[in-house]
Amino acid sequence: MSDAVPVAADMGGSAKRGSSFRGLARKAGEAAAPVESEEAAREEGKKKKKTTTTTTSTVYRMSQEQIDGILSWDLPATDYEPRGFSDETMEMCGHLIIKGFEGRNRLLRKRRELQHYVREQLELHGVVDIDDRMQYM
Repeated sequence: MSDAVPVAADMGGSAKRGSSFRGLARKAGEAAAPVESEEAAREEGKKKKKTTTTTTSTVYRMSQEQIDGILSWDLPATDYEPRGFSDETMEMCGHLIIKGFEGRNRLLRKRRELQHYVREQLELHGVVDIDDRMQYM
């Protein structure tokens, strides 16, 4: 009589190499712990795997017309503030006015940042290279 435990029946016909039943045939009296530890090790391996994605971006050289246009912007030093609205108007649609000014200020800050970057790159290198991930307007 053999010491091996019968292998689970294959539902699809003949047994294949690398099937999901690998490791089920073991000697009589052998505990199922090694199979569980293999599964635990496999799960640990899955948790340790980290996917890294590399994104490539394209770098463009700005033309002199673009540089001149950006440097010609006359931007205020401070953000816009909602002024000159009556109390009644602020009560009725103050939240819309405030949201509008938040959007204008966000755009103003982006333009200031871009203008500063262009000035800095022009002074350092004499040319301005811009990355497509910079969200240039």
